[in-house]
Amino acid sequence: METPAHGELCPDIYNSYCLNGGTCYILISTPFCWCNDSFKGKRCEEFLLPSQQPERAVNSLLVIIIVVTLLIVLLVVTGWTYFYCRKRRQKRRKEQGRSLYQVVARHRAKEVGTTKHELDCQPI
Repeated sequence: METPAHGELCPDIYNSYCLNGGTCYILISTPFCWCNDSFKGKRCEEFLLPSQQPERAVNSLLVIIIVVTLLIVLLVVTGWTYFYCRKRRQKRRKEQGRSLYQVVARHRAKEVGTTKHELDCQPI
């Protein structure tokens, strides 16, 4: 809770001047109440509903740390996804290449009449 820039605390005769935990200050020879965040009014007599309470400022350093952390996580996830998909694509292409070779080889084997064992032993 902030305090007024000018003024002195009230003397003891004003102990009960401010209500609901407000702090009394003397400003230009007049008592003034500095209320906590839940009350307002000349003597802190009015209760503020949660929707009426002032917004608290978020520390900008905390926001920067959160944003940088989220960006790093996003970059790591994006990089991992890229390399994982690339590896799967290469594996799929390699398998397709093998299966295409096997289809052509079987077709040729039927034409020539060679067995599968003979086909596996032949150089490419």
